[in-house]
Amino acid sequence: MSDCSSGSSSDSEGSQNDSEWNYIPGYVAVEDEREGAELLPEEGDSDVDFDEYYYADEPLADEEWIQQYNRDIKAKEDKQKELGRRLDDTELVGSWCTCGNCDTQHLQNANECFAVRKTRNAWLLLKKNWPVCLEKWSLRISAVKYKRRDGKRYKKQDSEAGFLRSVAYREFTYLVHGYLGNKRVPLPACAYHVIRGTFSDKKEEFTGFQDEED
Repeated sequence: MSDCSSGSSSDSEGSQNDSEWNYIPGYVAVEDEREGAELLPEEGDSDVDFDEYYYADEPLADEEWIQQYNRDIKAKEDKQKELGRRLDDTELVGSWCTCGNCDTQHLQNANECFAVRKTRNAWLLLKKNWPVCLEKWSLRISAVKYKRRDGKRYKKQDSEAGFLRSVAYREFTYLVHGYLGNKRVPLPACAYHVIRGTFSDKKEEFTGFQDEED
């Protein structure tokens, strides 16, 4: 009897352990998820620095990298100050222009006050390729080669002068640098001066070059 009773009790326990309750899908997983969740910070926890938490495994910049970064930032700031002095004529054109044809008359911001060394012969290049960069018929034909940053083709809208300037900028850039894709570089001051002087409209203002990081 005792054996039967023991066996019955054992069977009963086994029956309970095999019941559907113990095998409800996700039951054990829910407990595990809750346990794991306790290890994660909550978005409302004001005591947690989430930037520090999420980037905890990222390598830290060493002292050499930080020093180089600071030098690069300072060099860029110094260059912008220098270009600003060129724009307001604190530094006269003759002190920085390398071709003798630069002028600040049509320049709109400091980013356009470059006399880039690799385009030192920019004026000669512009004159040599005059029809390509400054003739209306040539620019109208060339417009189909280029797209704006929004992916659309250049086309005449309100201002023909603005349309011709835009294409002339692209033509000159291609002559000097080749294909640049989405990268943007400022033209030398002499190129801005002659292009804007050739294609101007008294009713509109020039749109100055904007650096991608501005």
